[in-house]
Amino acid sequence: MPMLRHKMAALIGVVLICSTVLLYGGPASAHSSTLPMQQACGYPLSACPPAPPCVVGNADAGTVAVGQTITFTLCGNFAPGASVSIAVNGAVVMTKPPTNGAVVVVITVVSQSLLHVDDPVNAAAVCGANTVTATGASAAGGTGVSTGRFNLSCTSTTTKSGLAFTGANVMLGLLLAAALIIVGAVLVVFQRRRRQTI
Repeated sequence: MPMLRHKMAALIGVVLICSTVLLYGGPASAHSSTLPMQQACGYPLSACPPAPPCVVGNADAGTVAVGQTITFTLCGNFAPGASVSIAVNGAVVMTKPPTNGAVVVVITVVSQSLLHVDDPVNAAAVCGANTVTATGASAAGGTGVSTGRFNLSCTSTTTKSGLAFTGANVMLGLLLAAALIIVGAVLVVFQRRRRQTI
């Protein structure tokens, strides 16, 4: 029995030592974790691979309808920390900083004349072609520009059918009233003739 206790104690000790080494990593791991970023991929800094370029996302969203939401990734290779202006149909509605050279703009079509941009900020919509343009300082120097497009589908079917339907109801009511007047007049004439006959 004492032998079993000694073996168990030794096993627990080995497990504790292994756990400590794995959790704290030892001196070599601790030293490498404090290395500057440029030494992580080799020295000098030029040995580090460049950040992947931004990729344009959904630059042409096609035709959309009222109620839909579109997300544009507008890649202009914008400089880090730049103030990128966002214009909808030519009117600047906001500025925002880029991430990896691009800005993400979310457009919600509220009505045929109103868009919500991000927070939301109101912007004018038009039936047909609409544009969302990001403009800001480029990482390569100069100005970076990226444009997203969508086509807003506008129909007036609901309005036309509503007017036609209202007109039909009025006409039907007039015809029914005229028919009741004629029937009433015929009944009065018939009643008078019957009295005269009696």
